[in-house]
Amino acid sequence: MLWLRFGVVPCMIIICCLGLVLPDPRFFLAVPWRLPLLISWAVYMSLVSSVQTYTTLFLPLTPAPLHEAIDNIVSGA
Repeated sequence: MLWLRFGVVPCMIIICCLGLVLPDPRFFLAVPWRLPLLISWAVYMSLVSSVQTYTTLFLPLTPAPLHEAIDNIVSGA
């Protein structure tokens, strides 16, 4: 299941954000900074998801504070 999360979740984050653009692209084209902001947020969240999964899969002995720190990055705390 973790291997699926490692490959699929980052792609799904980007696809879902781009799916927001397709119904009404005029909303994002009217103000030029909205689309790059959405895309950069999607790439950032997919990168954080990949790091979370990588530490779970390949570094199983990492201390709990590291996992908490990564989770705090996602939540913005």
